[in-house]
Amino acid sequence: MEAPVEAEPVKAEQPERGARLLSRMRAQIERDRGLVEEAKGYRAELAEYASQALGGISKEARSYVEKVAGDNPAKQLATLRELKAAGLLGAPSAPANSAPKAAPPQGAQNGDSDAAVLAEYERLKKVAPIIALDYSQRNRDALQRARSRN
Repeated sequence: MEAPVEAEPVKAEQPERGARLLSRMRAQIERDRGLVEEAKGYRAELAEYASQALGGISKEARSYVEKVAGDNPAKQLATLRELKAAGLLGAPSAPANSAPKAAPPQGAQNGDSDAAVLAEYERLKKVAPIIALDYSQRNRDALQRARSRN
């Protein structure tokens, strides 16, 4: 009878295989760290945007949004969007204008409202032609009267 042959230990291959697995896991961890840093950057930008959006609403509305959404900027913006869509947020109040009022249009200084309508139409024609068309349709009679006088 022959003597039994001893097999080589399998343990020699295990450390090499474990090292490859650890190497892959370390590489994945590094990729994940990069993604985490990128996500932190996005969150910081989103938080800045949400902060600006919250700055334009009343204190009561801001406290409500913060109560509902907490400090999550994405939820804050979503809550703001929902409030605006529901019509619960009005336009922010405009700051007081301390500049002097513009001079009334020529012809409107003596109380001629038709001349004022014509002056406004002429101004709109230059800055917003589409709005000027709508304005002319709504004020057709006043425009005709003002043009017939000139």
